[in-house]
Amino acid sequence: MKTNKHPNTENKRKGFNIKTIPGYVKNYAKNCRYSFNTMLSL
Repeated sequence: MKTNKHPNTENKRKGFNIKTIPGYVKNYAKNCRYSFNTMLSL
């Protein structure tokens, strides 16, 4: 991700926006669930 495109990235560097956290958590949960299931299957 290039930070030069959006001016709002400066605010994101200071700390996570509350709005962006739910989507990030959902994607992270999906990846963790998938990897966790694959580890259990092994």
